[in-house]
Amino acid sequence: MLSCVPLLSRHSTRILILAAMAMAVLPYVSPAVQAAPKAAQASCLLGVTAEGNLGIAGDTTPGTLILTLIDPADCSVCPPGAPLLLRSVQWRMSFDVSCQVNVRVAIFGSTTGPSCSAIPDTSVVLMPAFVTTLSSLPNPGGFNIGTYDVPFPTTLCLTGKAFVMVEFLDSSCDVNSYYLWTATNGLVPCVPCRQFSHEVGINAGIDDICSETPNMFTMAVPADCCAGVPTRPATWGRLKTLYR
Repeated sequence: MLSCVPLLSRHSTRILILAAMAMAVLPYVSPAVQAAPKAAQASCLLGVTAEGNLGIAGDTTPGTLILTLIDPADCSVCPPGAPLLLRSVQWRMSFDVSCQVNVRVAIFGSTTGPSCSAIPDTSVVLMPAFVTTLSSLPNPGGFNIGTYDVPFPTTLCLTGKAFVMVEFLDSSCDVNSYYLWTATNGLVPCVPCRQFSHEVGINAGIDDICSETPNMFTMAVPADCCAGVPTRPATWGRLKTLYR
C-alpha cells in the first residue's frame, strides 16, 4: 500500500516513500509551445544524477532556489580539459492534482568557498535566466513521476565548474500538491558541496543543502563533448529500485 509518511523533512508537510512506480519522461511546456520530445542519449550526465525514493512536498515555495554543481571533470568520455556542450537540465516531479508550475532556470559561475572548492557565484552569469512552465502528467498521482527535461535556449560550452539554478516561482496549485523527488533515500549520505539552496523565510543566503537536510534532489545536466567524439559510449540507466 502506498502511504504518506511525515519524516526526514526539513520544512515540508509531506513526504512520499516509493513503494512502486512507473516512470514517465515529460518535456517542458513553455507558456505557448509544447517542447520537442526528449533528445537522444547524451555523452555524459553531470550534476546530482542519482534517483532516490523520497518525494518531498512543500519545499518549493515561491522564491526557492536549488543550485547544483556541474563539473566538466566528471565527464570521463570526453578528452581531459575539453569543454562540454550543455543540453538541458532534468529533475523529477509528481503531482496530486492537475497543475502548472513556473520555474526560472539559469547557469552561474563558481568561486572558492571556505569549505568547498566551488560554491555558486551568482554575479557571474554564464547563461541568462529564462522562465518556463511545467505541466503535470495527464493522470496526476503522487507516484506518477515525470522526469522533466528543460532544454537550454542558447549554446554553452563549459570549461570549468559552474552551477545550474532552478528557481520555483509560482504554481496553479498549492505547493503541498506536488513533490520534488530526491537523489537519496534518507539512508544514503548527502554529499557536501554538490548542491545548494535558498528558501525564502528559512535561510538568508545560499547554503549547502547538506547543512539543512539529509536529502539532495535529482538535478542532472546531459552534456556532450564540444569537439571530437566521446572516447567510449556512456549510458544513464533507467532501471529503478523498488522500495517497500
